[in-house]
Amino acid sequence: LSPDQSHVAFVSAEKVQIADLSTSEITVLGPEAAGPIRFDDAGRRLAWITTTGRAVTIAADGTGRRDVLADNGMALGSDALLSADGKRLFATARLAGAEAPNAIVAADLASDTRTFTKLYEPANGVLTGGLDLAAGGAFIVFVQHTPGAKPESALRLLSADGGDMRTLARAPAIGGFCLSQRATRISFSARGAAGRLLLFECGLTPDPASGEILTRRLAEVDGADCLAPAAGPDWTIVYLLVKRGEAPATVARVTHK
Repeated sequence: LSPDQSHVAFVSAEKVQIADLSTSEITVLGPEAAGPIRFDDAGRRLAWITTTGRAVTIAADGTGRRDVLADNGMALGSDALLSADGKRLFATARLAGAEAPNAIVAADLASDTRTFTKLYEPANGVLTGGLDLAAGGAFIVFVQHTPGAKPESALRLLSADGGDMRTLARAPAIGGFCLSQRATRISFSARGAAGRLLLFECGLTPDPASGEILTRRLAEVDGADCLAPAAGPDWTIVYLLVKRGEAPATVARVTHK
């Protein structure tokens, strides 16, 4: 859904298409997406990774298509994201034959480049949960998971130039996240002490009094996991899936106070 809720992008007949919700007019934009289809902040351009492993960025009216390829030794993941000014394209990637995305890569759309270059690669671990922008596009939000005897996930901010890293929260597992409260906070699903996934929230900057980035629990459902948080259109509500065992998931919501 575009930021102004006027258009929706979707996959049909192995093509990415966009519908104008006021006229029901549908435009075919390009090849099938392997993952999310993302609008830029202005709603004028879209980006996605194709099932053949290339990134596509195109205007919402179907013009100005540009394909960006993986560099040698790189395979793109399924997540692509345009910078706030639309001049850069970020994506997850697998380097050195990794089985899961283990790097964030970037392409400069303001130049003639047609390939991605590495922006960030952790010493160990993989990237889960996709990418998003925070602080007006100054930072990329992502989850880094380190497997092992004591697995750990970290919710992190990476500056858009790759020069600064900030860890917001850690847990044995972090399932997903979304920006909330007008992109000033992040809601995320994380494994608690009892082994269930709960819904938490944290800020983007340290608390002035303690110097720490504070985390608070937003929701816990007895005997169930809280999954896939998504911010409501007015930023004050977070929607989530509540899953109990093999039963179908139900949709719940949490209102910020």
